[in-house]
Amino acid sequence: MSSKQVELPFTSPSKKTRLYTHGGKTFFGVWQPPDIVLDGDERVITIDTAQEGRLDTIAYREYGTRELFWAIAHVNQINNIQAEVVAGVELIIPKIDNVRAALQEEDHVDG
Repeated sequence: MSSKQVELPFTSPSKKTRLYTHGGKTFFGVWQPPDIVLDGDERVITIDTAQEGRLDTIAYREYGTRELFWAIAHVNQINNIQAEVVAGVELIIPKIDNVRAALQEEDHVDG
Protein backbone atom coordinates (compact mmCIF):
# COMPACT_ATOMS: atom_id res chain seq x y z
CA MET A 1 0.00 0.00 0.00
CA SER A 2 1.46 3.37 -0.98
CA SER A 3 1.17 6.46 1.14
CA LYS A 4 0.27 9.87 -0.17
CA GLN A 5 1.56 13.03 1.45
CA VAL A 6 -0.93 15.85 1.72
CA GLU A 7 0.42 19.38 1.61
CA LEU A 8 -1.74 21.82 3.54
CA PRO A 9 -1.47 25.59 3.06
CA PHE A 10 0.42 27.43 5.79
CA THR A 11 -2.85 29.00 6.92
CA SER A 12 -4.56 25.70 7.67
CA PRO A 13 -5.34 25.11 11.34
CA SER A 14 -4.65 21.43 10.66
CA LYS A 15 -1.11 22.08 9.41
CA LYS A 16 0.46 21.53 12.80
CA THR A 17 -1.73 18.59 13.77
CA ARG A 18 0.13 15.33 14.11
CA LEU A 19 -1.03 12.39 12.05
CA TYR A 20 -1.38 8.98 13.62
CA THR A 21 -1.82 5.56 12.10
CA HIS A 22 -3.83 2.85 13.79
CA GLY A 23 -5.27 -0.29 12.24
CA GLY A 24 -4.10 0.76 8.81
CA LYS A 25 -5.96 4.10 9.00
CA THR A 26 -4.39 7.51 9.34
CA PHE A 27 -6.10 10.25 11.32
CA PHE A 28 -5.44 13.66 12.82
CA GLY A 29 -4.61 13.95 16.51
CA VAL A 30 -5.57 16.84 18.77
CA TRP A 31 -4.51 20.16 17.26
CA GLN A 32 -2.34 22.46 19.34
CA PRO A 33 -1.83 25.95 17.89
CA PRO A 34 1.73 27.25 17.79
CA ASP A 35 2.74 30.08 20.08
CA ILE A 36 2.54 33.39 18.22
CA VAL A 37 4.91 36.09 19.39
CA LEU A 38 3.31 39.40 20.24
CA ASP A 39 5.68 42.36 19.83
CA GLY A 40 3.48 44.83 21.71
CA ASP A 41 2.68 46.97 18.70
CA GLU A 42 -0.10 44.83 17.19
CA ARG A 43 -3.33 46.33 15.94
CA VAL A 44 -6.18 46.30 18.41
CA ILE A 45 -9.73 46.40 17.08
CA THR A 46 -13.04 46.83 18.85
CA ILE A 47 -15.81 44.49 17.73
CA ASP A 48 -18.98 46.15 16.47
CA THR A 49 -22.37 44.49 16.05
CA ALA A 50 -21.67 43.58 12.40
CA GLN A 51 -18.54 41.64 13.47
CA GLU A 52 -20.06 39.67 16.35
CA GLY A 53 -19.09 36.00 16.13
CA ARG A 54 -17.20 36.56 12.86
CA LEU A 55 -13.50 35.99 13.36
CA ASP A 56 -13.45 34.56 9.85
CA THR A 57 -14.42 37.88 8.25
CA ILE A 58 -12.03 39.77 10.52
CA ALA A 59 -9.22 37.41 9.48
CA TYR A 60 -10.14 37.93 5.82
CA ARG A 61 -10.00 41.71 6.23
CA GLU A 62 -6.70 41.57 8.16
CA TYR A 63 -4.88 38.77 6.33
CA GLY A 64 -6.69 38.17 3.05
CA THR A 65 -7.79 34.69 4.14
CA ARG A 66 -10.50 33.40 6.46
CA GLU A 67 -8.34 30.42 7.43
CA LEU A 68 -6.31 32.41 9.95
CA PHE A 69 -9.28 33.07 12.23
CA TRP A 70 -7.67 30.64 14.68
CA ALA A 71 -4.62 32.91 15.13
CA ILE A 72 -6.81 35.76 16.35
CA ALA A 73 -8.75 33.40 18.61
CA HIS A 74 -5.55 31.89 20.00
CA VAL A 75 -3.78 35.12 20.97
CA ASN A 76 -6.99 36.45 22.53
CA GLN A 77 -7.65 33.17 24.39
CA ILE A 78 -11.09 32.82 22.82
CA ASN A 79 -12.72 29.43 23.31
CA ASN A 80 -16.27 30.20 22.18
CA ILE A 81 -16.33 32.61 19.24
CA GLN A 82 -20.10 33.15 19.32
CA ALA A 83 -20.17 33.96 23.03
CA GLU A 84 -16.89 35.90 23.30
CA VAL A 85 -16.64 37.90 20.07
CA VAL A 86 -19.35 40.45 20.84
CA ALA A 87 -19.76 44.19 20.40
CA GLY A 88 -17.40 46.22 22.55
CA VAL A 89 -14.75 43.50 22.98
CA GLU A 90 -11.22 44.52 22.01
CA LEU A 91 -9.14 41.99 20.07
CA ILE A 92 -5.42 41.87 19.47
CA ILE A 93 -4.64 41.15 15.82
CA PRO A 94 -1.31 39.31 15.59
CA LYS A 95 0.99 40.40 12.79
CA ILE A 96 0.92 38.09 9.76
CA ASP A 97 4.72 37.85 9.86
CA ASN A 98 4.55 36.55 13.44
CA VAL A 99 1.87 34.00 12.50
CA ARG A 100 4.03 32.79 9.61
CA ALA A 101 7.12 32.66 11.84
CA ALA A 102 5.25 30.57 14.44
CA LEU A 103 4.18 28.09 11.78
CA GLN A 104 7.65 27.97 10.23
CA GLU A 105 9.24 27.44 13.65
CA GLU A 106 6.90 24.50 14.20
CA ASP A 107 7.96 23.08 10.80
CA HIS A 108 11.61 23.37 11.82
CA VAL A 109 11.04 21.69 15.19
CA ASP A 110 8.85 18.89 13.80
CA GLY A 111 10.70 18.17 10.63
